[in-house]
Amino acid sequence: MWEDQDDDGNSVASLDINGPHLQLAAQLLQVSPHELQEGLCTRIITSGIEKMRKPETQANAVLCLHALCKTLYSKIFEGVVELVNSAMNSGRSPHNEGPLSPCLNHVAVLDIFGFESFNENR
Repeated sequence: MWEDQDDDGNSVASLDINGPHLQLAAQLLQVSPHELQEGLCTRIITSGIEKMRKPETQANAVLCLHALCKTLYSKIFEGVVELVNSAMNSGRSPHNEGPLSPCLNHVAVLDIFGFESFNENR
């Protein structure tokens, strides 16, 4: 992602739509590279019933990218937890089901909130 200038000389974010990273990310998200680029580098402004796209600055586009990454991480984490829970529930005996039934297996996962606020994650 780099900073470019629009026709009026304003600073706007730009992405190489043919770049391998954008192509792969778009493929994994099942959207076109153009849609991904547009989603990261523009915003929609609604005025009455009219909607128009406005280019984002590089700083705002980077914030959009970070928000997308954080959401993807959250969805992947929720998916892993769901898979582990369903795998563990498959081992329960039928006569011991219910909210207070004892678990045959137990897995604890610690997700430390706030790590994303550091300059460098380790």
